[in-house]
Amino acid sequence: MLRVKPPAWVEEAQVHALAWLAAGNLAGLALAAMLLFPPLGDLSGPLTYGRWAAVHIDLSIYGWCSLPLLALLFHLYEPPSGDAGGGGRTATWAIRWWSGALAFQAVSSLTGHSSGKVFAEWSGAARWVFLSAWIFAAVAVTAGFARRLRARGRGELAESRLSLAAKALGLAFLTAAPPALIFAASPGLYPPINPESGGATSGNTLASVLGVALLLALTPFLTGLRPRDGGRFSFFVFAALAGHFVFLALLGGGDHSHREPLQVAALFSSLVWLPLLAEHWRRFPWPARSRRWVWAMAAWGLVLASTGLLAGAPGVAERIKYTNTLVGHVHAAVAGLTTAWLFVLLDQIAERRGPGPAGRSLFADRPAFAAWQLGSVLQVCALSLVGQAEAGSPQILWSGAAVVSWGYGLRLAGGLFMASAAWRWLRAASNSVAAAPAEEVSHEILVADLLPGSRLG
Repeated sequence: MLRVKPPAWVEEAQVHALAWLAAGNLAGLALAAMLLFPPLGDLSGPLTYGRWAAVHIDLSIYGWCSLPLLALLFHLYEPPSGDAGGGGRTATWAIRWWSGALAFQAVSSLTGHSSGKVFAEWSGAARWVFLSAWIFAAVAVTAGFARRLRARGRGELAESRLSLAAKALGLAFLTAAPPALIFAASPGLYPPINPESGGATSGNTLASVLGVALLLALTPFLTGLRPRDGGRFSFFVFAALAGHFVFLALLGGGDHSHREPLQVAALFSSLVWLPLLAEHWRRFPWPARSRRWVWAMAAWGLVLASTGLLAGAPGVAERIKYTNTLVGHVHAAVAGLTTAWLFVLLDQIAERRGPGPAGRSLFADRPAFAAWQLGSVLQVCALSLVGQAEAGSPQILWSGAAVVSWGYGLRLAGGLFMASAAWRWLRAASNSVAAAPAEEVSHEILVADLLPGSRLG
C-alpha cells in the first residue's frame, strides 16, 4: 500500500468540465427560448440565435466533452506520485488555460467574430489563443510523460516497454494536434463543393461507428480496469474491430450513393457493435455508482443504433436531412451516449487518482441523474416530433403550427431539467473542493491499480 496525495488536477478537471456543461446548457436554454418565443430574438439585439448556437456547440464540445479527455491524458501520462515535481501544478494550469481560451472564444463568437465553419469557427485572435491552449496542454502531457519515465528509471513503478511505446505514439499524435487545428480552422481550407464526396453515406456512418466502438472498447483498459475473464473476449472484440476496419477500407472513398447495395450492407453491419460492446463492458468490475451511467450508455447506444439505421436508409435519409430530426439524433449522441461515457470516465479517474468520499457523491447523485435523462429524452422526442412534421411540410416552422409550438415547448422543458442537473453536479463538485482542499486530503490506494501497465516496483 502507498499513501499518495490526490493531485489537484483531478478536482480541477471535474469542476471546469461541469462548469462548461452548465454554461453550455444555459446557452442551449437561450436557443430553445428563442425558438419558442421568436420576439426574444429582437430583444437580444446583436446577440443573435446564430451567435448563441456557436457558443452552445463550442462549450459543449470543447468544454464539457474535451476536458475529461484532457484529464484522461494526465491520468495516463503523469506518474503515480501525484503532484511530485510540480506535475500536478502543470496539469492544473493546462486545464485553466484551456478554460480561459474557451471563454475567450465564446466572447469572440458573441461579438460576431467567426469564420462560419461549424465546430471550428475560431477566427482572429481567438484562433491563436485557443492554439496556445492546445500547445500548453501538449507540453504539460509531454512533461508528465518525462516524469513518468524518470520514475520508472528510479524503480518507483514498473511499466512494460510496449505500454510506454504506445504512449509515446499517442503523444506524437497529440503534439500534431495544434498545427492540425490551425490548418482545419483556416477559412479558406474547404471549397464550397467537395468533388471527392457525394455527401453522407453509409460508409461515413460506419467509419464513425467504428471510431466510437474502438474508443469504447479501450475505455476500461485506459481507466485501469481489468476483465474478469483475463481478456479472452476482449481479444475477440479487437480482432472483430480490425476486420471491420478492413471492410471499411474496401468500401473506398469518393462519390457514392447511400442506395448502393454495399453501402446498405455497411449500414446494417454497424449494428453488431451494440451487443459486442455491451458484453465487453459487462466483463469489467465497474463500481456500483458507475453502473447507472453504464446502463444509460447502453440505452442511448440502442437509441442511436436503431434511429441511425432508420435515418440512413434509402428514402428516409432524403426526407429527414437538415430537419430537427437530425438535430434530435445529435442530442441523443452528445447529451445521451457521450455524456454517460464522460461520467464513467470521470468517475474512474476519480476512483484511481481520488478526491475521496466527498467527491464520489457527485457520481452517485440519483436525482441529478434522473433529471438529466428525463430532460434528454424530452429533447430528443420533441426534436424528432418537430422534424417529422417539418419533413412533410417545411413551411410549418414559420406558420405557427401547434405541433411546432408544442415541440419547442417540450424542448425548453427538457433543457430546464438538464440545466438543473448540470448545476447540481457543478455545486457538488465545487463543494467537494471547498470542503477537502488538497493539502488536507490523503487517499490510500493500490499503486498496482492506479494506472494501466503500472505496478509497485
